[in-house]
Amino acid sequence: MKNYELQFVVFLCFFLKVGLLGFWGFQSRKKNFDIAY
Repeated sequence: MKNYELQFVVFLCFFLKVGLLGFWGFQSRKKNFDIAY
């Protein structure tokens, strides 16, 4: 059970990190797009 909980926490952290990186990349691209046009 503890192993499963650890895997869940690691997966959650990984998911949040990927989500934040994706959101930051999207915002950066949107900003560059607004500057270009």
